[in-house]
Amino acid sequence: MDWFTSEQVWGLSLYILGSLLLTLCSKLEHDQDVKFRDPRYRMGKRRGDVKKPKTLGGTILTYVGLTLCVVGSVMFFMNIDMTLKI
Repeated sequence: MDWFTSEQVWGLSLYILGSLLLTLCSKLEHDQDVKFRDPRYRMGKRRGDVKKPKTLGGTILTYVGLTLCVVGSVMFFMNIDMTLKI
C-alpha cells in the first residue's frame, strides 16, 4: 500500500464506519416511521394532532455517524502528499 499513508487508511475506515452508522440510523427511523403510520398506534383524532416521537438513540447515532464521516474525510484529505513522485 504505497499509495496511502496510515492516516489516510484510518480516515477511510472512519468515513466508512460513519456512513454505516448513518445507514443503520436511517433504516431504524424508517422502520419506526412505518410502524407509526399504522392506524392502531395513532393517538390523535386529526392528522395534525399526530406527531412523530423523536428518540434520543436516533439523534445520538446520527451525530456520531456525521462526526465520524467528517473526521474521516478531513483526516484523509489532510494527509495527501502533493509532491509528484516520478
